[in-house]
Amino acid sequence: MYKVLILMLLLFLSGVAGCIFSMNDTYDKGTGETYTVTGTFKDKDGNPIGSRNVTLKGKSNSMPDVTDSNGKYNFENVVPGSYTVTPASSIHNALSKEIEVKDSNITNVDFTCTGCHWN
Repeated sequence: MYKVLILMLLLFLSGVAGCIFSMNDTYDKGTGETYTVTGTFKDKDGNPIGSRNVTLKGKSNSMPDVTDSNGKYNFENVVPGSYTVTPASSIHNALSKEIEVKDSNITNVDFTCTGCHWN
């Protein structure tokens, strides 16, 4: 009876792990390589815009981040592929940038918002 319970527990845990990895798009089943995408969000005068949402959207996943007080954002564990980086809300979709993560980190995906008005 003890062996049956252990076997059932192992089967359950392996099923849970499989579900987790299949839902996590940053898990690369190929090379295992992941990269970082970073950049800044600033106003027209070059001042950093902090506490603003930035989204990294891929073919089958989307990753959110929030800019720090220096206007910097950072996406980690990004697998190779095509992505769109969009700062703040849908109002700023015109600022979106298309990037391709291949075999290195992508830095300086920077944005300047010329018509930003915050409440």
